[in-house]
Amino acid sequence: MTIQSIELTKYEQDDFIVQALIKAKSKEEKAEKAVIKAGVVHLVILLVAIVYTVVAIFMQYQASSFFTAILNDGIFIVLVSFLIISFVNVRFKKESLDKAEKDYDELREDVIDRSPEIWEELEFPSSRKKLYEFLLEKHDINLFHK
Repeated sequence: MTIQSIELTKYEQDDFIVQALIKAKSKEEKAEKAVIKAGVVHLVILLVAIVYTVVAIFMQYQASSFFTAILNDGIFIVLVSFLIISFVNVRFKKESLDKAEKDYDELREDVIDRSPEIWEELEFPSSRKKLYEFLLEKHDINLFHK
């Protein structure tokens, strides 16, 4: 571990702005993973509902009685209920992802705009560049441009 990386690690631990950026980025990544998981669950339930509908209803009843068969089938109604619930869950997760992305982007843009006054103790532009490179490599936070 070089002296520069020790200084950057120390700076990362001490600075409130850097911690806020890291926290906002991790919140955004967590929300993105939650949306993906909820979407996969929704698609699995949808696939099960389609397979069940084809096998249990369309292959066993005549075309004139499909609607009656669907309304009288308890498993199909439960599957549709699960589909609705999982769809609502995906929407809520997506909204939380949008909020997390917006918060992170606003914070990042604010830091970029005010970086000279925030990090005035970093005397040389090369020190600021090293900090930016460190955040980009370690935490995937790009402060070089908006």
